[in-house]
Amino acid sequence: MVSIVPFLFPQFIANIFLSLPRNYSDDPVEMQFLINQLVKNDSWKRLYALKILEKNFQSKMKILLSKKEKEWKKELKMQKELLEYRKLTDDEILHIESGKKLKDKYGADINFNPSDDSIYYLNQYEEEFIKIRDDLCGEISIYHEKYDDFKFWSVKNRNLLKFIQDKVFNNEELDLEKIGKSSPEWALLNLWGFPPQIKYDLKKIYYNIVLYVDLRSGEKEGEKVIKKLAIALSSHEKSLYYLEHFINQLGGMSSKN
Repeated sequence: MVSIVPFLFPQFIANIFLSLPRNYSDDPVEMQFLINQLVKNDSWKRLYALKILEKNFQSKMKILLSKKEKEWKKELKMQKELLEYRKLTDDEILHIESGKKLKDKYGADINFNPSDDSIYYLNQYEEEFIKIRDDLCGEISIYHEKYDDFKFWSVKNRNLLKFIQDKVFNNEELDLEKIGKSSPEWALLNLWGFPPQIKYDLKKIYYNIVLYVDLRSGEKEGEKVIKKLAIALSSHEKSLYYLEHFINQLGGMSSKN
């Protein structure tokens, strides 16, 4: 019975041991012991190690994500210092008005990028966009009054031309009211490409790491991989460095977005 019950009900036995009170060490040696138990056992010990290591992983990820959040906020603060509150340039006005006229002529749902167009040549809509824009150049003074009260947050020495053009040829709405009322933070994230904070799927990241280590454990470098993960999940001073190393090897953190 001692042999059969754990074999037939490994999850049940693992849960019993998980429910027992115990002070778990975050020493690299104990982490390595648990990882070896994870990759070299097919019994309840594997399930037991899987859950214990996940607790350590969750704990280390909270520290890592807190660090990344501080770095993100620091960078955001620095980027905000590069912003200015300004009016639209003549080039930006011409782009906006040309896009409107193009869509008025062909409709909002037209496919501006037919699949058979060569990437090396302008398609007919891009050529017409340029022609409309050239025709409007002489009328720019008419539009100055229209946009005279419009201001928005802009990165210094940058223009909205690519942003406007992408909106036009991807059939997306160009909401000037929203842009004009936006905060510096919104402008950085949505107009100027500053990377947003990401919500991470920690469970997915953890099981990807487990699968990776499990697959590598049978290789020549398997023991080194196990040692590195042991350090990553431990109290070692370089633990966050190794944890990020694992995540980057797997293609970056998996986002919930």
